[in-house]
Amino acid sequence: MMVMAFCILLIPVISTANNTEKSEKDSLKKSNDIAFELPILKTTPANTEEMVPVNPKISIELDSKHKNFNRFREQFEKGAFEILLNDNVVDSSFDSFNKIITINNAKLKFDSQYTLKLKTKANYKSNNDVKNASYSFTFFTEVEDFEVISIE
Repeated sequence: MMVMAFCILLIPVISTANNTEKSEKDSLKKSNDIAFELPILKTTPANTEEMVPVNPKISIELDSKHKNFNRFREQFEKGAFEILLNDNVVDSSFDSFNKIITINNAKLKFDSQYTLKLKTKANYKSNNDVKNASYSFTFFTEVEDFEVISIE
């Protein structure tokens, strides 16, 4: 009887130790993910925005107060980033004073879904650095005007 009681008491202790270890690993993984989060303040258009004009102003505003801003600032200033619109590289520029990336001359189609992806490097000398980061958002363009015809 005494041995069974002893075993029963050990099981919760072992189980708690395993849960604590797993919890610490999960917490560390989450903090590493946050460490490489791009400092995005807002996007224009907003994520999932609908009825966006086909000749929009598309921009990504960076948050200079974000804890990761300095980690990526040099890459933005050197142009060591890439913007893809539906997987196609598009021309863009970075305004270092206002901390805004602008997509230049985007040509969009009516009634379409677009995904914009910002890719940058924590280490601008390496394409394979695990600390490289990306951010994406999606929006939908307006429906082309059409004439309503009544049939009598």
